[in-house]
Amino acid sequence: MKPPELGAPFCDARGTRWRVARVVCVEGVPVPKRAPQIARGPFPRLYQHAGSRAYRDGLVMPAASSELPPIAGPVRCDIDLVFKRPQRLFVRRHGEHRSPHIARPDADNGVGMLLDGMTDAGVWRDDSQVCAMSIWKWYGAVIGRRPNRCEGAHALVVVSVPA
Repeated sequence: MKPPELGAPFCDARGTRWRVARVVCVEGVPVPKRAPQIARGPFPRLYQHAGSRAYRDGLVMPAASSELPPIAGPVRCDIDLVFKRPQRLFVRRHGEHRSPHIARPDADNGVGMLLDGMTDAGVWRDDSQVCAMSIWKWYGAVIGRRPNRCEGAHALVVVSVPA
């Protein structure tokens, strides 16, 4: 799927006018946000799960690559979480296009990690500025006629501001 162009205006279902401010694509399987874990012992401490930390660091790099200042006003996020298509969905009856992903991880857990990473990258001041959001979970589309080839797992975040 081709990401929208920066500055492109559009209207949502309520008639509110928005324009695309940033587009961030994070390669790799979307990782849900996990609760901090406690290391037990004489000096207990909190630590972040290694997989979550690595995904968040990978998210901060593409999001922070632009030299734009943080967004100060209300923000709308359109998020596509694309997962690798499992072998059982390569049969012809499932089609070659993206199909809905109804397995774990939950959509809200995947979004938490993305929003926190975008805050760390300086896309906006705080993720509480997000006032409208749409989330889609998909299995990737089949690419070409080769057997078992599909679009790679990634997360696409389109950040929009009022026009």
